[in-house]
Amino acid sequence: MKYNVLLLLLLLQHGEPSVGFAVPRGVPRCSSCPLRMTLPELSSVVTSRKRSREETDDSSVPDQVFVPAVPLVQLALAGAVTTFVADVMIHPMDCIKTLQQSDLGWELGLHNSLGDAAQYLWTTSGLAGFYHGFLVYAGSDALAGAAKFATWEWWKRNMPSTILFVGAGIAFLSSSLFLVPGELVKQQLQMGLYPDFSAAVQGIAGSAGVEGFLVGYDATCYRDVPYTMLELGVYELLKKAFDNESKSTLREVGAASITGAIAAFLTTPMDTIKTKLMLSEESCNYWDCAMNTLESHGVEGLFSGMEARISWIVPFVCIYLPLYDNIKRLLIQRHEETQRL
Repeated sequence: MKYNVLLLLLLLQHGEPSVGFAVPRGVPRCSSCPLRMTLPELSSVVTSRKRSREETDDSSVPDQVFVPAVPLVQLALAGAVTTFVADVMIHPMDCIKTLQQSDLGWELGLHNSLGDAAQYLWTTSGLAGFYHGFLVYAGSDALAGAAKFATWEWWKRNMPSTILFVGAGIAFLSSSLFLVPGELVKQQLQMGLYPDFSAAVQGIAGSAGVEGFLVGYDATCYRDVPYTMLELGVYELLKKAFDNESKSTLREVGAASITGAIAAFLTTPMDTIKTKLMLSEESCNYWDCAMNTLESHGVEGLFSGMEARISWIVPFVCIYLPLYDNIKRLLIQRHEETQRL
């Protein structure tokens, strides 16, 4: 402040933009000539000195926090555990969805009623009807979850955020070789095409060889590449939009519920075609199956099981994504504590 008053007095006396006066501390002195500084130069020096003093005196500014990188193998294990837990809790709704999307569900008029489809499963198979194919699917889905989250975390660490959604799609592709065979066997067990896992494996391998376990692979990619891009990409964006500083489970559940509803609705037609291909006894490509469904049942046919799919996906996503984030935070905390030792 005193420098500014001095400048004003000198300018009023001489009317010149250049003044001479004692050199402030920190400004190099010249023994051979008097110091003459323009007003902008002097103002810059004063401002710089003031800012430097404030930064030196302000002890409340925190140092940059280093967040240790958790090994990807641990994040893969976290992805496997959280996916398995969610599968355990939501599998009955998946069984209802598969029945509604199948040709049998349409023949029996079950495609639009969750209650009627659930009643049919209970009447024909009892409680077991809601868990057909569970173990094989949960196992393969856990492996798929491990591959997906390891790839996703690597992508976020090494790639720019502008291509976040691309990384989500690649994360699914890395998991697809685990997911598709398990999905195929699960759905055939859900519809009673085989009595148990061993019979299903022998039957599929005997009729089509190893390639038989990849039936519907392209259909699964058509469904799950966009689904995973929406699931992981939108979830990440919504968490930041809600409150990027708060790491609360409530925020993550809210983001997951919105993400799950959007992704489930938009990918229901692709899911319906995939189900029909995996349950069909005849060889058929994806687009032929889609056209046959449209001709037989119209657009409604492509969205059969939509209510069940949303009722399955939303709680599934609300369980496994926030649970994964909580486990990840615990792993980060553990690594921070280890580094302090």
